[in-house]
Amino acid sequence: MFIDSIQITEKDCIVTLKKPESKDRLAAQGIALRDRSVKFYEVESLITHVTIKDAPYELDNLYIVAQMLRFGKVVPGSLKRGVIKGTNIENGSRYIDILECDTVLPNRTSFGRFEVRLFADNNRTPCIYCHITGHPSYRCKDKPSLMNQKRCYNCCGIGHVASACTSEAYCSYCNANGHARRDCEQYKQETEKKELGSYGPEILEGRQDNTKNIHTDEDDKESIASDNTNCERETVSVLLGASNCIRLGHIDDSVVNASISGGSFDKIEQNIDLAFQKTENKDIEKVVICLGTNDISRNKSDSDQINLLVTSAVNRVKSSFPEAQIGLCNIIPRKGNGAQFQKINETTKNVNSFMKKLCVREQFVAFVDINDQFYKHGAVIRTLFDKNDSSGVHVSTEGAQRINSKLCEFLNSPNTNVVVSNTPIDRKRNRSDKTTPTSADRTSKVSRKETGIDHD
Repeated sequence: MFIDSIQITEKDCIVTLKKPESKDRLAAQGIALRDRSVKFYEVESLITHVTIKDAPYELDNLYIVAQMLRFGKVVPGSLKRGVIKGTNIENGSRYIDILECDTVLPNRTSFGRFEVRLFADNNRTPCIYCHITGHPSYRCKDKPSLMNQKRCYNCCGIGHVASACTSEAYCSYCNANGHARRDCEQYKQETEKKELGSYGPEILEGRQDNTKNIHTDEDDKESIASDNTNCERETVSVLLGASNCIRLGHIDDSVVNASISGGSFDKIEQNIDLAFQKTENKDIEKVVICLGTNDISRNKSDSDQINLLVTSAVNRVKSSFPEAQIGLCNIIPRKGNGAQFQKINETTKNVNSFMKKLCVREQFVAFVDINDQFYKHGAVIRTLFDKNDSSGVHVSTEGAQRINSKLCEFLNSPNTNVVVSNTPIDRKRNRSDKTTPTSADRTSKVSRKETGIDHD
């Protein structure tokens, strides 16, 4: 028997044979099956083998497969990691097979925040020198002469400069006609990502979400204004949280608790809808986002995924409440022992660090540090958690009071971009260099109680 496998898909029957000679004979002669002639053709001629360069080692194979689906159908199980010959040490390359691949693949593309290079057979990737498919760039016979000739930055042509160009613009970055590289939106985004650093992709994604919602927000404002022209409107603040925020109970008459059991960043629309129902004909002054525990449960070690959810949630709230100041609470730790709880708390720490940086960069978003309330000398305070809850998630009455206290600090603070934390204020920063404090000022500083609110 020369057959290794027979795979039946929705449209095809794929036969894998042991020997190349058997494959060639079957493709040339076919077989007779129930008085019918069945012809075979080579699958290899339809498959495009793609090499992916510069993908980070820790990038999951499933994520890469999902990204490559934009170029065609990925052959199941075809993704492999490249290794240095004679060793098990990976060289950073990934190899993947694609059916019904796009006619031309870009030389460069992005997998989320990471820029990668693509190399494909079957004449799919163009040469960066002559822009012709059929050979890799390093084998281009015209490379030496092209490198020494004048190159036009408008059409990427050879032999003239941009000021004398009469051709249509061509982008050497995305390989599209109609614009030059300097005007390429994709090139501008990638450049800005690098300038913004590791959080660049999330910030740009948030800006795009805001841009998409500008028209809707303005329509909502006009609708609200026309419906309530002659009405005096009450001003309130809104809390968007999960089960721990439900345990806070009644916070203040001016605070609407729109918390939902099981709430999370990726389902924040449910909290927003509930808030709209509870605040009809009312003005929203401040919105507090106090979520994340359930997101940590679902993405125990994937802090990058949670960071994306946080950014998306903040921008949804900003677009839903454009006139309100937003307070973003960090995530409290878990009570418990063992590697699982340590792993969760480490992820929580990473996400909290991202949230603090996000608040610095986002206008009218304040950082509210409730996490610090649950630590003493670097250890989690167990009494602040429900002793009957084995998951270590839910807070006790005392824990709820501590959260309530930090929320009230933010809600009662002036409506500016503030950071609510336990870090003492450096009062000297608020003074002019030319001002010398009086003796009365120096004396009063000893007895004055720290407020715990840093104004940016």
